[in-house]
Amino acid sequence: MHPVQDGGVLAIKASEWALFAGGALATVLVLVLAGWLFAKASREHREQLEREKREDEERDGPRDEERPS
Repeated sequence: MHPVQDGGVLAIKASEWALFAGGALATVLVLVLAGWLFAKASREHREQLEREKREDEERDGPRDEERPS
């Protein structure tokens, strides 16, 4: 095969691998971002529930199932 043709084939293969690697990197970054956002939302939701529970207890006292017998 002619050397220029070999170089062209290598350039095409290198471009394919670069596109594949770039796509894989973008996918990983999106998944990491989604996981981080989910963890943040989950933490904020848990904190909101705890805050509401404390406010309810301050206003009404402990619930029946939490009162010692």
